Amino acid sequence: MAKFALPSGIFEINEPVIFGFSIVFNYKYFISFVLSPSSACIWPVIAIKIGLMNVPTILVPWTIPPILYGLIVTQFDWKSIPISLLSIATLFLVYLPFALIVKKDELKKKIFFFFFFFLFPFIYTSIKYVFK
Repeated sequence: MAKFALPSGIFEINEPVIFGFSIVFNYKYFISFVLSPSSACIWPVIAIKIGLMNVPTILVPWTIPPILYGLIVTQFDWKSIPISLLSIATLFLVYLPFALIVKKDELKKKIFFFFFFFLFPFIYTSIKYVFK
């Protein structure tokens, strides 16, 4: 999924991923989809409250890549770069457990279909000939 999401995700165009991979209607991804924005916003809010980073004052287009977006919005404050990277890492950690659950379920489906469509006919025919 990440291979397909990266080119459009760099420029914040996420609709093909959200609706194409059915994140909205998949309850396993929906939980992380709801939790991720609030968890990513924690770090910039803390950095602004502490005084580590400038307050965002410039309005920029939403298609600017995430790290550059934080840099421009804070009037090129270099301290926004590590905060942006920390937010991206937080998003990764929020999505990771749910992506692993989905990957495990996909593997179970593949094993089931392999057994049912490839091994079961051989087992059935051998049992049929033994008890004939």
